[in-house]
Amino acid sequence: MPTEHTYTDVIDDTKELLEEYWLKKERRLNKLLANSPADALLYHVHVVHFAHHNAYQVSVHVTVSGGLDVRAEQTSHDPHKALDLAVDRVVVQIRAYRDRRKPSL
Repeated sequence: MPTEHTYTDVIDDTKELLEEYWLKKERRLNKLLANSPADALLYHVHVVHFAHHNAYQVSVHVTVSGGLDVRAEQTSHDPHKALDLAVDRVVVQIRAYRDRRKPSL
């Protein structure tokens, strides 16, 4: 499951820290999407740094070839917090999608 990282105006040290931090978050998403084939998953993380406001905007986009396409975007002064919040929103969307697809008894 490839992860594509893109950055705008983010310094190299922050990029490295966010990529390491993403690996922890990726494990959480992988557990949630365990029934999907690994080669069908695509993660895209985009981080923008707004120097004037000293804030980071993080967008997380998850695509599963088979219909699931969710994304979330969060802004915070702490890039780790923005990533956490975006992943939390993606998790909620994935759970809602999974629950809708379950056959009702």
